[in-house]
Amino acid sequence: MKKKTITVFLTALVAMNTMAGCASTTPKEKEEKTEISKEEKSETDAETVKVTSVFGEDEVELEYPEVPERVVSMAGFAPEMLLALGLEDHIVGYAWQDNEVLPQYQEAFEKLEPLCPPAMDPGEEKVLAAEPDLVLSWASWSDEEYFNYKNLAKNGINAYGFHSERWSGGHLEDVYTDFLNIGKIFRVEDKAEALVNEMKSNIEETAKKVEDKEKVSVFVCDASSNEESCMTVGGGLPQELLEKAGGENVVTDVEANWKRGYSWEKIIAADPEWIVIDYYASADEADAVLNLLKSDPQLNQMQAVLKDQIVLVGLTDISCSERIDETVALLASEFHGVE
Repeated sequence: MKKKTITVFLTALVAMNTMAGCASTTPKEKEEKTEISKEEKSETDAETVKVTSVFGEDEVELEYPEVPERVVSMAGFAPEMLLALGLEDHIVGYAWQDNEVLPQYQEAFEKLEPLCPPAMDPGEEKVLAAEPDLVLSWASWSDEEYFNYKNLAKNGINAYGFHSERWSGGHLEDVYTDFLNIGKIFRVEDKAEALVNEMKSNIEETAKKVEDKEKVSVFVCDASSNEESCMTVGGGLPQELLEKAGGENVVTDVEANWKRGYSWEKIIAADPEWIVIDYYASADEADAVLNLLKSDPQLNQMQAVLKDQIVLVGLTDISCSERIDETVALLASEFHGVE
């Protein structure tokens, strides 16, 4: 009888210990599992990046759940931006390349695949044939049907339209935003931040050199200008670069970055001290405008033409690119002789 009692007691004790063990470990295990679950969720959330993109004049927040592996660039400055961030292996095609890339990126750029001849639209078929998972484009071109982010999304393709290149007026701060956004999308934030900080520092250094200089009047003339009218800049990024270099835009009645069909008569009346001509693929494209400025009996009497105070820059030099600090330095050197 005593033996049976001991057996029952031991059995009960084991059972109690087992229950106690379960009672003591289960909450801990649940807590650990909960913590792991939270960490996994946090890691998952971190994988999806959200940034605001610009299409036409609309700002749209899009999600980028993964690093894009196959990128098509439809903006002339974008390949150089990607190369500057070490993303050459992600580019599967490009179109509308404006100027030659900087020398340090030339070798990598030559390995990239153009979707069509220069200054031509590849069309939707060729863009889709490249099987991109991301298309980069000028914000101002995003009204085109196949550039539109909604249409691209139907084909499983994400998009990004650059803040700095909206037709109504992107700004210098937008350039920095675009670099940082691309850095976020490709998870290379450190590289993007380093580039932005360097650009800011260099531009402000040049601006300080000319802050006590008297501003010079400047007319920006696009290489597409002709005898009938000119294409020029109003507000926004190009004008801000002029101002950082100690220049003042003679066009004061245009708010947008760019204006087609602007009157030559207004430019003649403003009589700018300097003229900046922006060209596309090659500086040779500026020849027609240069000939017009020097041969027209009214245009060739402007002081900028008489004194041959004309500077040529590529469109990429005044667009969303890492070279804008060099552009400001060049213009400051021409306008004011500072180094």
